[in-house]
Amino acid sequence: MCEGMSDPADFTGYQVALWREIATDLGLQETKDWVFSCVDWNMMLEDLANANGSCSFGAAGVEVISANIDLGFKFSWPIYKSGYQILVAAADDGGVWSFTQAFHWSVWLLLGVTAIGVLLLITAVES
Repeated sequence: MCEGMSDPADFTGYQVALWREIATDLGLQETKDWVFSCVDWNMMLEDLANANGSCSFGAAGVEVISANIDLGFKFSWPIYKSGYQILVAAADDGGVWSFTQAFHWSVWLLLGVTAIGVLLLITAVES
């Protein structure tokens, strides 16, 4: 983001735009209440983890992982929801009936009752 740019007003990107929207919603003004600045990655992470640090926000694709959350990092809902995470396959503990876990038992009961009801209705109409 900072490569070759000296004016923070030129900074662009999803997280930059998201922060500007958040700041606007909070009534904060750029250059008066907050400023963008380019800092070293490790220095930024240390400063974010320090409650008394000068850095309050990092638009740098900080990963949403438990280690960063344990350090006290807070993520906006869009960032947290989108994840910046790696998808890992869950252990397959299913068997022959594992497909039934897709829905609550009451859905399967209603489906069975409906099937039997339709069967009885068709039988009554055909008789």
